[in-house]
Amino acid sequence: MILVAAAGTLTYLWYQSVPSASARAGTDAEPADKSAKPMVNEWDPPAFVLAITGQMHGYIEPCGCSPKQSGGLARRSDLIRQLREERKWPVLGLETGGALEMKRVDRKQSLLKFGMIQDSLNSMGYKAHGLGTEELKLGALNLFTIFSNRNVEEGFNLPFVAANVTLLGSPELGTPLPFKVYEIAGKKVAVTSTFGTTHHEQFAAISPDDMKLEDVTKSLRTVLPQMKAAKPDLLVLMSYDDKEPSRELAQKFPEFDVVVSAGGADDPGDEHETIGKTLFFVTGMKGKYVNIVGIYPGKQPHFERVELDQDRFKRDPKIREMMAKYQQLLKEEWLTPTSDIRSFTFPHPSQREFVGVKACQECHPSATKIWEESEHFNATRNLVDGRPEEKGEWIDRTWDPECLCCHSTGWDAEEAYPFTGGFIDAQTTPHLTGNQCENCHGPASEHVKLELEWKKSGGPVGEALEEARKSVRLKKEEAAKKACLKCHDFANSPHFDFETYWPQIEHPTPEAEKAGR
Repeated sequence: MILVAAAGTLTYLWYQSVPSASARAGTDAEPADKSAKPMVNEWDPPAFVLAITGQMHGYIEPCGCSPKQSGGLARRSDLIRQLREERKWPVLGLETGGALEMKRVDRKQSLLKFGMIQDSLNSMGYKAHGLGTEELKLGALNLFTIFSNRNVEEGFNLPFVAANVTLLGSPELGTPLPFKVYEIAGKKVAVTSTFGTTHHEQFAAISPDDMKLEDVTKSLRTVLPQMKAAKPDLLVLMSYDDKEPSRELAQKFPEFDVVVSAGGADDPGDEHETIGKTLFFVTGMKGKYVNIVGIYPGKQPHFERVELDQDRFKRDPKIREMMAKYQQLLKEEWLTPTSDIRSFTFPHPSQREFVGVKACQECHPSATKIWEESEHFNATRNLVDGRPEEKGEWIDRTWDPECLCCHSTGWDAEEAYPFTGGFIDAQTTPHLTGNQCENCHGPASEHVKLELEWKKSGGPVGEALEEARKSVRLKKEEAAKKACLKCHDFANSPHFDFETYWPQIEHPTPEAEKAGR
């Protein structure tokens, strides 16, 4: 259960656990063979391992539109299960923060997604969640409420940890903890987290009057002696900061055995280093990797960054169940007209309205036929059915705004909200199912209205009609640079190549269509 503050009231949202991350059409097939490469390289058995992640940015599973994408909480859980059950290695999970998509944090969907993320991490045995910009943007009251409700749930043990962040003016609230000490395999691990200077500008933009941010160095000088007083076998710092400032902390505080930075590249390869005796590395982003640190008492830690590919990792059924419950919550919200998930709409910048493909069909029959034979035609249906190989296992994404934005008509694909008059559901707005003409050419209400008036009058083409026609024209080069990439971006369609895909939807210009070509 999570308690959300909204409009001065407190609202209970019940769930056992609550996407996309952003899934849009389906998910990739399960691997046929995982034997080609081990889940992690063969090491001497460590005393225990740390599984460290961060910078998920809302990507709780890979988008299903492109096969063989890496990542996802369900595969992460399978990796950790394999380490525990097959390798017999004790595992301690740590999350540096940055779990949500920054520009969508203030939406109801993000709160539901955050609940699903926390439940998933808790089920994997994560024991500390650092605070990144996205978490702080949730607001002090929401963070405290989440902590208060989750802290009393049986089996939940995933506290927020941050040495230099204070909520609601009181460090005595119980969250975030300045540090936490855990016992694993007979050893003590002391963990702290800091919110770094690189992101202070973002922090100021959030204007959190109910949050206080202390200097990182000052805070660590206060908390480190307290951590050492617990006589831990391992000291860990999660730095929510860019790579260089985090490396400076590793140099400034050599007592830490492990320092992980939330900065660095999306795909950092095998990048890591040893600074003195401190292992230093970056998290990677968008949930594609897990950083595994093997601990050998008296020796240097062993490091490996594991890519969560579909060939080695299945999707844990219990995380899939959490995904299904999250999608059910989204459905309940979407079917509630007053919910901000459904009412969060804006007029299209053109101020025109969406009319649907049937209004285009009479004048553009060839283009319509090409569309009907393309995957764009099936876009909304794919959210219901998924890929053929997932029959019986697919989780319906029909009510997920982060999927609907590219799988229906009348949405802002990048911001994931519907324009006023855009697709709602197959019953309410059946004329806007699929990814139709107007997603690329813009709303056509004015164009259609003036065309019908001109056709009825039989007069010359007026200036208004000519302007309306121009407003919905889209040159090929413009489509290549902007229109297609709104959905076929690198994160969700990494193998997209315009010249390869274009022939699948190429259609004649109005002039060519009239000439019968």
